[in-house]
Amino acid sequence: MTVSVRIPSGLLALVRKDLARPHAFAFERVGHLFVRPAGNGGVILFADYLSVPDEDYLPDESVGAKVSGTVIRSVMQRILSREEGAFHVHVHEGCGPPAFSRVDRLSLAEVVPSFQAVGPTMPHGAMLLSNDFVVADVWMPGCRLPKRATAVTSVGFPLEQWKGKACEQ
Repeated sequence: MTVSVRIPSGLLALVRKDLARPHAFAFERVGHLFVRPAGNGGVILFADYLSVPDEDYLPDESVGAKVSGTVIRSVMQRILSREEGAFHVHVHEGCGPPAFSRVDRLSLAEVVPSFQAVGPTMPHGAMLLSNDFVVADVWMPGCRLPKRATAVTSVGFPLEQWKGKACEQ
């Protein structure tokens, strides 16, 4: 099954603006997008965004951003109470298709199973932005490994679409 994701252009603009804000000590910002599948599950619609409050970042110079367990617990509670899927989102500066770092992949391998435990019927994953491109990795219900979204579409004006390559596992 191929998977594509769609995000309203206004929501994407809000995410980009939030993630561009400086932090007192974190090198980057992170947030969480919430989704619902559309139709038969091959299309995922991003519906809302939750910013990580300044006080929930933890000092750690070995990573771009480290957040408290409170953040993950609040995302898990939202998944459970609203029956939504959750996607971690952050930015890697530069142009062209961004790539998840080794640290990104390791931390996602820890957090996504937690999301799946409380929302087993929903897709979860991660979205990564560059200055001019967007990619998304999606863990479909029941899957231990992600699929790279074949397309990420920003719906609105102007309509934008980024086509990703298949994940190398």
